[in-house]
Amino acid sequence: IENNKDKNVNSKEFLHSVNKSLSSDIFMEDSRTNKIKKLWKEVNNYNFNKENKLIAELEKNNKEKFENVFNILENELRKNYKLKKDLKNSLNKDNKLFLKVSAETKKNNDFVEYNKSLRKYNDKFIQSAKNLIS
Repeated sequence: IENNKDKNVNSKEFLHSVNKSLSSDIFMEDSRTNKIKKLWKEVNNYNFNKENKLIAELEKNNKEKFENVFNILENELRKNYKLKKDLKNSLNKDNKLFLKVSAETKKNNDFVEYNKSLRKYNDKFIQSAKNLIS
């Protein structure tokens, strides 16, 4: 143990190392290790189907969510570009644009809509987290 205490291994390497140790004569011949051998047999046969399904769902959900976020950002950039353009055009005119912009901002429900569009992804994540725990 002292020789390997600072050694880093991934999960497959760890499993291989444990299996190698369990297959040694000391473990194989000692009936007191049957419980340990049975437990590690279960570990070796575990296939992670539930976890892999959850991971796939989370990856899909995150991809869709960030596509949605990207679309929101593009929309905001377009709107800001238009506002900047209108502002430049109005500098040579009167100040009516400022009234229009402030009026437009008051009735703008984009953030409410953005939150609604992202809520379904957040809810899916919460449900996946609950499913993982149970």
